[in-house]
Amino acid sequence: MATRLGCDINTIASAIQGVRSDIASVGSQLGFSSERIINAVNQGDCGVIQALKDCCCETQKSILTNNYENRIAIGDATASLKDTVNFVGLQVEKGFSTTNYETQAQTCALQNTIRDAGTANTNAIIAKLDAM
Repeated sequence: MATRLGCDINTIASAIQGVRSDIASVGSQLGFSSERIINAVNQGDCGVIQALKDCCCETQKSILTNNYENRIAIGDATASLKDTVNFVGLQVEKGFSTTNYETQAQTCALQNTIRDAGTANTNAIIAKLDAM
């Protein structure tokens, strides 16, 4: 029954308990015991049958509403989780981008330092050779 209605067994059990409570409630409103209500239904008492029908319709409506509310809540939670994962992914991407930029800047600075030091050393050697 739970599979056919698209909900879990606890919801069905809760609904059945709700029907039991509602039968007792209808009985108290009509001044009948649960057994007398069952007898009235068996004998075709339209007032009792209508009260039970209304109770069952409200219970079914409640189950469907609960099921849809659960689906909406799961959808909202999934969207929130997706947004969080996307945010983390963007932050990781941003971190790697910043690191790569800094690494490239350091590499250029080292190349320039090596080039400048090499040029200075070469010029010093040439100056010593010229002085000889």
